[in-house]
Amino acid sequence: MLKLLNRQNNQKIILCFSVIVTNRCNANCSYCHFLQKKNKKELNKDISDNLFNLYTLFLKEVKEVLPNNIELHCRFSGGEPLALGNKVFNLAERMYRKTKIKPYILTNGKGINSSFVNLAKKSYISHLVVSLENPLDPDPGAPNPDEIINKIRKYNSIEFPHIMYWLMIDSNLNYLRLKQQSDYKPK
Repeated sequence: MLKLLNRQNNQKIILCFSVIVTNRCNANCSYCHFLQKKNKKELNKDISDNLFNLYTLFLKEVKEVLPNNIELHCRFSGGEPLALGNKVFNLAERMYRKTKIKPYILTNGKGINSSFVNLAKKSYISHLVVSLENPLDPDPGAPNPDEIINKIRKYNSIEFPHIMYWLMIDSNLNYLRLKQQSDYKPK
């Protein structure tokens, strides 16, 4: 961090702070890092108000000392942040009011629907980043990649344009098929 603060050039730098807002999830991916050592039932926890307030205070203070060429971002992740329902909008508003940072959400996409998108358009959420399962060899417990791609197509709009995605590569062998996965078109 000190190296960034001491830079003399005006190169734009983005720092991103990730806040795990919940451990809950609506999927059951075999490779999930949250389930490696715990039972899914034990992970039914959301961030406490006290911890969230500490994070917002920390980000506010960090933002105040950063030079103008360093932009601070905040990502809500988990588990699955959309499992929080309307609480995710409340957290985004609290984050923005304290820090003037509109958080973005890393999601598996299953919770994207018209109700969510309509609320998101009016909220303090900057955009979504959708983690897309490998469409050539999908994990049986993961969200269906065709359904998620179709949701991205359906709900991407001018009012909420930043629905992006990336592919989950769950093994070294799948790196060899990265181009095929990237060119994949849903049925």
